[in-house]
Amino acid sequence: GAVIGFSQLLKKTCAEGPTSDMVSGILREARITGEMLDRFLKLSRVGEVSPVPTSFDEIRTALSTHFENKLAERNLELVVSCQSTMPVFVCDTLLITNTLINLIENAIQASQAGQQIMLDIRFDESSNMFCLEITDRGKGMSEDQLSRIFTPFYTSGKADGTGLGLALARKWVMAHGGTIVCQSESGHG
Repeated sequence: GAVIGFSQLLKKTCAEGPTSDMVSGILREARITGEMLDRFLKLSRVGEVSPVPTSFDEIRTALSTHFENKLAERNLELVVSCQSTMPVFVCDTLLITNTLINLIENAIQASQAGQQIMLDIRFDESSNMFCLEITDRGKGMSEDQLSRIFTPFYTSGKADGTGLGLALARKWVMAHGGTIVCQSESGHG
């Protein structure tokens, strides 16, 4: 709020030119940051889940669009396989899509150029649950790292990231009555 307000005041006093352009850039970035923060806060407050019948094709398209450039830049491939026949998936599409975004983002960060990240979607009749499994070929995690990955603000030394992605993913999955687990060992993704 304050950055936007001061930027607007500064913009009024600047003549057209390089300084005005810089102030416009500050104003634009402050608005984008504010919008992102609002969306993040809405996502982090899981009060009521809004389940609707959801198509895995819709989720797959959202993921492909979201990661298209990042995968190309890193020379990675996201391979999505989906069981051919499944019951209707009823979920809060926004929360589940964002859960997958967080998990795939971590897989991208762990992967080396030329590798594949696998997303396998299937229905387990014995548990009457959907299983969404993401596999990467990264360097793996130690037992200590593995025991802490769902702790808010924990990062495993990454240069970027807030340490909230996996904590939120867990919260969103649990809000759907599901569980989230990670299997890894040092040296193997």
